[in-house]
Amino acid sequence: NDPYLPQTIMAYEIGLKSELFDRRLRLNLSAFHYDIDDYQVRSAAIGTPGSSLVLNAATVKVDGVELEFEAAPVEALRLFGGATWLNSRYGNFGGPGSGFLAPITYPQPATCPVELRGTANPGVISPGPRIGGFATCLGDASGNKVSNAPKFAASVGATYTVPVAETGRVRLTAMYAYNSGYYFEPDNVAKQDDFHLLNASIEYRPNDNVGFELWGRNLTDTEYAAQKITTGTGMAQTNGAPRTYGVSVNFNF
Repeated sequence: NDPYLPQTIMAYEIGLKSELFDRRLRLNLSAFHYDIDDYQVRSAAIGTPGSSLVLNAATVKVDGVELEFEAAPVEALRLFGGATWLNSRYGNFGGPGSGFLAPITYPQPATCPVELRGTANPGVISPGPRIGGFATCLGDASGNKVSNAPKFAASVGATYTVPVAETGRVRLTAMYAYNSGYYFEPDNVAKQDDFHLLNASIEYRPNDNVGFELWGRNLTDTEYAAQKITTGTGMAQTNGAPRTYGVSVNFNF
């Protein structure tokens, strides 16, 4: 494959880190802006089947706000969580002067005309029966959302610790997470909608050095895509882990 350029980023960030109410609340807040040049995009749509290519999107711009907190309202209870809002988009990816064209997929049958730089709709849909799979044209993805970048994501959790005997304790933990969804490729065709996840665990520690933990992840058995790849034969999807549970033995030295 042809070599691709290194990715560079100019990052601007402002924020605060604080401890409030006699250090019972830790609150961090930041706002940021990123200018990314030669952003590296992996695409399977225009690669040899079974492989993928790395392309350079000319520019990416990201604006965001992030909040994190940790609180101890009473001795045994700890609350924690955070939220991130993102506006992440391709600044110029296939437009005039970008130097790079974006892969854009269309359901078959479709034909691609001669390269039209700056054309938002380069595919020409031909008449005839649907034969499955996708055709990939090269065009303009400027302004589209960046792959795998949700607009909003948040989580909140709690841990409650109960003393047992002289040196032992039982720790109960639960965490809920929300994701607003994201696109997988620059053309913003393959998408994961919003989804929710719930994790929990119970840990018994007879002392500080050893712990026995029963844990469960994705307890609601939510089905969501961790990856989608558009190819000439169709769209391949890899799901996130389903409901998963187990037991761990933890040692601290």
